[in-house]
Amino acid sequence: MAAALITEDDIKLALDGTAETLRELAGDDGTGAARADRVAYGIAVASEDAYGILLAGFGTVEKVQALAANDPSVRHAVAMIFREKLAEGKKDLRLLDGTCAFAPDARRARDLLRGKSNGAPRTSAEETTNGPGRSTLLRPRSATGLPSRMRDPVTGRPRGF
Repeated sequence: MAAALITEDDIKLALDGTAETLRELAGDDGTGAARADRVAYGIAVASEDAYGILLAGFGTVEKVQALAANDPSVRHAVAMIFREKLAEGKKDLRLLDGTCAFAPDARRARDLLRGKSNGAPRTSAEETTNGPGRSTLLRPRSATGLPSRMRDPVTGRPRGF
């Protein structure tokens, strides 16, 4: 299992800034704090979900970890997935149709991660220093070698309209 992409502090910031919501989702351990085992479980499941989406575009665990470390929108998205995963098991957080109340937020979070993976518009947080002589932009893998439809394949000149 790869390293977690978020911390408990990231979750608190993404939710409401307090430990109360985290305690409501994970349960109380008897001392007034959130159950650490449920928090760790939620972080692991949400991180693996995010890795599954982001690895398709970024290729390596290290690049995904660098992206999460530098991009608060990625950490926020993983926190929304965390919230959905822990809320799924709570009857009082289910809608009448049986879905989780936080499913729409998690769906938007997964869409954001898919967009990052597919090369959607980039943020400045996706730039990182990889060392001298290397590109500083984290790019998803893309198909190369496809011919341009705007140029004539024989002459290489732009086609007229």
